[in-house]
Amino acid sequence: MNPIYRLEQLERRFGQRRVLHVPELEVHPGECLGVIGPSGAGKTTLLRILALLDRPTSGTVLYQGTNLNGSTPVATRREITMVFQRAALLDQTVKQTVDYGLKIRGLEAPERVQAMLELLAVDHLADQLALTLSGGEVQRVAMARALVIQPRVLLLDEPTANLDPDNVRVLEQAIARAKSELNTTIVLVSHNLNQVRRLADNLGCIIDGELAEHGPIEQNITNPQNERLRAFIQGGIYT
Repeated sequence: MNPIYRLEQLERRFGQRRVLHVPELEVHPGECLGVIGPSGAGKTTLLRILALLDRPTSGTVLYQGTNLNGSTPVATRREITMVFQRAALLDQTVKQTVDYGLKIRGLEAPERVQAMLELLAVDHLADQLALTLSGGEVQRVAMARALVIQPRVLLLDEPTANLDPDNVRVLEQAIARAKSELNTTIVLVSHNLNQVRRLADNLGCIIDGELAEHGPIEQNITNPQNERLRAFIQGGIYT
């Protein structure tokens, strides 16, 4: 199966500082890739490049075989969506917020909007202003807004950080359903190893801007070959 993403000798620098180096990475259709690593390691930088919000300083990003280092068609951009750790919502009702991505695509799918409101357990908040929601409600609405467009690729940057177990459960169920029912390709950045084990097929670990290891989830968590990955999994201390 051809990869949906292929990265080759990718680097991102800010001035003389190299913040990300990925010698090679493939993400396949329908896969959930979990990405772990210490804070500031370069995980969000990777997501932003995959989301076409940032460009690498050097190297190649292929999306379905097409080099994205140049201009990117709007149609391609609309296949990819990202949910940030602290989602920003517009001054609209919850229902209008979830419907926003469909509207800008010229689509009307009220039944799909309602299904997403119910899946993320925010249907009772449909007419409430999104800016009045709690942190957990904001993340659930942001996930509904992302999933309602049925993206080919879903990029998640710590989507459940600092949330209570009930919110985590609802969000994880929605992520799992997107993968199983829509074959959505997912890249999940998380500090929660248990969450990564529940959702991901493969694991990538970024330490000091370097992709230290990449492979099957259980193999890499239970028997990591990279010393820095092993140290991070065992307690987050590495040299």
